[in-house]
Amino acid sequence: DGPTHHGVFDISFLRAVPNMTILAPRTGGELSAMLSWGLEQSSPVAIRYPRGDAGAINSEPSLDPRAAIPAEVVKTGSDVMIFAVGSMVEVALEAAHMLEPEFSCGVVNVRSIKPLDEKLRSLAQGKQCVFTLEDHVLSGGFGSSVLELLSDDPSVRVECLGYPDTFVPQGGIRRLHEEYGLTEDHIVLRVRKALSGRPLRVVARKDL
Repeated sequence: DGPTHHGVFDISFLRAVPNMTILAPRTGGELSAMLSWGLEQSSPVAIRYPRGDAGAINSEPSLDPRAAIPAEVVKTGSDVMIFAVGSMVEVALEAAHMLEPEFSCGVVNVRSIKPLDEKLRSLAQGKQCVFTLEDHVLSGGFGSSVLELLSDDPSVRVECLGYPDTFVPQGGIRRLHEEYGLTEDHIVLRVRKALSGRPLRVVARKDL
């Protein structure tokens, strides 16, 4: 365990493999469905998930394996959209609720990192800004793939949130998110700065 063993480089090197599918489940139920779907494929499938407890998978509604692959809009929004992967979807959703009613912020559970769901194009249109959120280094990661997808539309502004191009030190997930600006409070700060230019003081939450 330690800086060289964090799973924060996998998207970058797996994206370069032809015919590779990269999936990121939000819940244990999605993980189960993605495993079932992946076993039916003739090409390689990588499923990335964080350490920790996925909860009781059997308590979740059964998912059609094919339905667990397309991107899912978990919250609609008219001002800004956050494209998030895996466990970061819950962080994005909490930040979106914290931003209301000042800004209308949508959240998308991007289940397939490669290939990206083409409907992300339409979800990005008309928004003041699109944010990507990943528990991965920004260099060559999920945000990079979104930038590539939307590169032909100059009207879409994209900001990427993730780890910098460095070896991340050992530590608890919450502490590392605090250190690298991946908590709900930091996301709120970035969104408000992007949309209004007004600074927001990040206050330590009592439940952390």
